[in-house]
Amino acid sequence: MHKNEEKYKKIFEYAVEGIVVAQDGEWRLYNQATSDLLGYSEESFKPKSLLEYIHPDDQDLVLKRHTERLQGKDSPGNYQFRVILKDGSSKWVELHVELIPWDGKPASLCFLKDISKRVQAETSLKESEERYRCQNEYLIALHETTIGLINRLDINDLLQSIMERASSLSNSSHGYIFLLDPNEKEMILRVGMGDAKEFVGFKIKPGEGVIGQVWTSGRPIFINDYPSWPHRLSGEPFDRIHATLGIPLKTGDTVVGVIGLLYEKDEKVITDEDINDLDLFARLASISFENARLYSVVQQSLLEKTQAEEALQKANDELEIRVEKRTAELIKLNETLKQEIAERKKASKALKKRESQLKSQSKNLEEKNTALKVLLKQREDDKKELEANVLSNVKELVMPYLEKMKNDSLKSNQRSNLEILESNLYGITSPFIRKMSSTLLNLTPMEIKVANLIKGGSTNKEIAQLLFLSENTIIFHRHNIRTKLDIKNKKINLRSYLLSFDE
Repeated sequence: MHKNEEKYKKIFEYAVEGIVVAQDGEWRLYNQATSDLLGYSEESFKPKSLLEYIHPDDQDLVLKRHTERLQGKDSPGNYQFRVILKDGSSKWVELHVELIPWDGKPASLCFLKDISKRVQAETSLKESEERYRCQNEYLIALHETTIGLINRLDINDLLQSIMERASSLSNSSHGYIFLLDPNEKEMILRVGMGDAKEFVGFKIKPGEGVIGQVWTSGRPIFINDYPSWPHRLSGEPFDRIHATLGIPLKTGDTVVGVIGLLYEKDEKVITDEDINDLDLFARLASISFENARLYSVVQQSLLEKTQAEEALQKANDELEIRVEKRTAELIKLNETLKQEIAERKKASKALKKRESQLKSQSKNLEEKNTALKVLLKQREDDKKELEANVLSNVKELVMPYLEKMKNDSLKSNQRSNLEILESNLYGITSPFIRKMSSTLLNLTPMEIKVANLIKGGSTNKEIAQLLFLSENTIIFHRHNIRTKLDIKNKKINLRSYLLSFDE
């Protein structure tokens, strides 16, 4: 065994305190009392880093002092810190440390003593002393507050004072007071402080939110985690609330109002003792409120009695004047009504006469409309008959002579004029040509002639002879016509398709 370990072996084995040799931030040696202190068996305890079992909040302190000591600086040899146990809990230990040589270098010889019970006792004593001091201060403040409230008889002034003193006693800067409305169906926020000030006039129904719960139960209610409370009120203003306390204001056993206090995140969390103290304050405030309310009722009754007497005398005087004035108005109104009745009878008679005239005019218009429809239909029939007669006469009386002239020996310019005459004549008389022109099919004059002859039942050969063209030229024109009519490569008879334009 290492010579230094032999030197300290017996001390380590029999010591009741934890003993550790630390060097360069690591454990060099420790005894069983150290593993027992940290909740480990000797076999399972395998420490390496110096800070491995030290509470995270105390690591910087321990490391700093250990480093200063090894560097020869002046560092406290006794101080307290927390260690982490095997089960994850922590306890306070007191460290006494001495600088020793180890393997030719300085090291820290540490003696660890469990002082958790002592620290707990000291903490409890301090808390008890603080609680006693706070209770004394609270009772003095409560006594002064009660005296101050009882002397206030104006309800609005009293409510504001109650709110301020409740806020002071609870260390809350946000609060409100709800009062029961006259019909006892809802409570209305009458006084607000801090974030609640802007919600004066807000209404709450029984059982709704903390206020409604306090109202129906008649007991104080404290919600420590308001965002997760199932009965919380929703909306942006309520999202800022971390905890809230509601305390009833009572007259006898009847809840007439609620004092509410709000706490934002990281603000003081109140205890059951704080709630009891504030409940006592609320009871005293309820007495002051009831005194102010009764005083207000008495003052209001006296004021109303005086005002009622004055109002009665004034009403009697005004009534006589109003009766005289109303009588004169009724006489004048009666004359006006008579005149209006006469005018309405006259207007009614004129209206009936006008209705009779309108009925007669309507009947005449209907008859004229019927006659106009008959004339329009006759005009359309005449138009169709005229077109048929013109077309028939041209075909029977003009076209044969044109064909005969074409077979005669004509000069070139005469033949051209004849063809132009024939083309224009077709354009004037043929409904088929008009329909095709209106559909913008872009047929040339020659294609129109060919299409018209096809429609009349002429063959390619016959059309070629009539137009003095080759049969191949006629076939070429037929091909162009089918293309422009968008029936190319379709099993559609060209003549039947052309005839459909006349339908």
